[in-house]
Amino acid sequence: MKTDDGKWSPDFIGVGVERSATSWLWTCLDEHPQICMSHPKEIHYFNRNYDQGEKWYRQHFAPDAHTRIFGEINPVYMDDPLACERIARDYPNAKILVILRNPFERALSHLSVILRNEQGVVDNQDLGLARETVALDDKYLRRSLYYRGLKPYLRAFPRERIIILFYEDMKLDPQAFLHSLFFQLGVDADFLPASLEKIINRTSNYRFPLIFWGLVKLRQILKTLPVTERLVERFIKKSNLWSWSSRIFESDHAKKNGSKLEFEEVFGAEGRDIITADLELLVKDLHLKVPAGWN
Repeated sequence: MKTDDGKWSPDFIGVGVERSATSWLWTCLDEHPQICMSHPKEIHYFNRNYDQGEKWYRQHFAPDAHTRIFGEINPVYMDDPLACERIARDYPNAKILVILRNPFERALSHLSVILRNEQGVVDNQDLGLARETVALDDKYLRRSLYYRGLKPYLRAFPRERIIILFYEDMKLDPQAFLHSLFFQLGVDADFLPASLEKIINRTSNYRFPLIFWGLVKLRQILKTLPVTERLVERFIKKSNLWSWSSRIFESDHAKKNGSKLEFEEVFGAEGRDIITADLELLVKDLHLKVPAGWN
């Protein structure tokens, strides 16, 4: 969009959260003829690439004659107050888009995908490794503290410009979910994306686990070598190799079963109390009615 002073601005920026179908959402938004999304999905402008400048940022958008609005999604922006500060300073008229998921399930899903992709754990049942992983990095719990993550945005933007959606509503009725979002964004709300019924970035277990585990370990070894680290990651991203190999090794059993880990056995009663306290503030201060089962 153009602001009052004629400056270009994205119309909306999705800031969170991880493991809440943001890849699916980005795909559906990208398919809408009136929406121009950034390419690729996560360009990390407001956290990692801000020094590249606005010209670099705008190069990731390719509008056409049908474009009415511009947007991007990066689910880690909500975990970065500096990203919020930059968005508010540079694009104060943008809408902020957030999709939230049951915070306990989100934390476990986040942990499971890391155990799979980085540790080669294909059955998500290694309790010792799970506990060790969360002890080394608090992001799994921290990024489920939605009130804490949203506070900088609530201070920087009017409440009416912050669109809060729920993953559970999307799962229940994806068409109604998108209709409501399209309406709030001011585009054709009756458009049906081709990806409406698809599941993007599904976490899964794998057939041939030893082969898959071998690929994971090879990736880890190559990433430890300074000469090959960037080349390996660049090749994986450009070739989509990881997504392709995941589909090959994915087991039918995995499609029907999620992680076998329970929240408290990994994060403890203290972790549950921390999220519960944050959730109470979210409901009270924002007057939100969260989906049933968020407890």
